[in-house]
Amino acid sequence: TIAFWTTIAGSIGGTIRYVEMRKLKQKIERLERERALDRERARISLDMHDEVGANLTKIAIMSELAMKTSGATDGTGKQLRNISQTAREVIDSIGAIVWSINPKNDKLDNLAGYIREYASEIFEITPIQCRFDFPDEIPSRSLTPEARRSIFLTMKEALNNIVKHSGATRVEIGLKFTERQVELSINDKGKGFVLQDISRYGNGLVNMRKRIEDIGGNFEIVSRPEQGTEIRLIVPVA
Repeated sequence: TIAFWTTIAGSIGGTIRYVEMRKLKQKIERLERERALDRERARISLDMHDEVGANLTKIAIMSELAMKTSGATDGTGKQLRNISQTAREVIDSIGAIVWSINPKNDKLDNLAGYIREYASEIFEITPIQCRFDFPDEIPSRSLTPEARRSIFLTMKEALNNIVKHSGATRVEIGLKFTERQVELSINDKGKGFVLQDISRYGNGLVNMRKRIEDIGGNFEIVSRPEQGTEIRLIVPVA
């Protein structure tokens, strides 16, 4: 009897060890795949920055030099200006893509820093005052590249709309974090608008909502004439 139960115990112990070793092996393989993916993301972001970004910068500079040296003021000059402007806009977009796919920027504190930096730069050349309401301590959590890119592009479009259309003198940007989500709010103290009349924004608001909903988030906008506009988005964290 003792020998029987000893055999059973040994068999159970061996099974447990096998299961645990299999789990450990699977975890190691998963971590190796994640590291390989991170290396590939880093390589792609570097290539985009060095190759595509550099070449577009050359195109923008060459177009601007061509306008100056030729003194063109006719249709050719307009085309050169359009080329330069388009190249600059694509460079800006590539910068956001490079930032979003670089694994070094996965953490929430990188998102907070990038939002603060971009907003400060865009409002620096305007009369609009920008105030940030960010927490002193930011959780050590991660966002997927898709989530970071969607959040940034939505914020970028919202800030561009404020500069172009709001007539605001002040804008407030807030970040809040919980265990499972990040909340970004953008509140301008401008002239606002009737939500049913959004033709002046084209498809901008529709695109912003779709970006956030595509990553499982919520998008809200509240605006009233002469009372400003608030955009709020809530996105799950990893």
